[in-house]
Amino acid sequence: MSPYSASMLEIADRFCKTQERVDLFRHWVQYRKALVALGFSGDQWVDGSFCEDCEALRGKPPADIDMVTLLVRPNALITPAAIQAVLAANPALFDRVQVKKNFLCDAFLVDVGFPAFAVHRQLTYFFGLFTHQRASHLWKGMLQVPLLADDDAALNFVDSLTFAP
Repeated sequence: MSPYSASMLEIADRFCKTQERVDLFRHWVQYRKALVALGFSGDQWVDGSFCEDCEALRGKPPADIDMVTLLVRPNALITPAAIQAVLAANPALFDRVQVKKNFLCDAFLVDVGFPAFAVHRQLTYFFGLFTHQRASHLWKGMLQVPLLADDDAALNFVDSLTFAP
């Protein structure tokens, strides 16, 4: 059942087949590491052209990695004032336009620390968006990877890859 659990190493092995994809993957790992450095944990739902053979389907590589981060706040950021201060101090991580520019990720955030009634609409919206094709509405699934994962092992793997010019 979607989302399909995956490690970062599995994602790198399956989808980093070109230098363009490796570059996207590296930026994504930088984004993940920046969130973790602030104390966040949680999961990411990953989808979009990065998870498809868009080179064969559309004749071009993916331009970004689409994701929803199901963000779990650290205890130090439980109060509204504390989280607001972190959001304001880190627009490169929390402003969607800046995240896309700096990390090549089309990133959405859902703060899952709120009660279920407060986040269920966001979760069901993104679940529906990410698990079905936009044009045909056909089922396609998505990947789920923990924010605290094997990022370094995945980077070591992509460092070993070579591609023909």
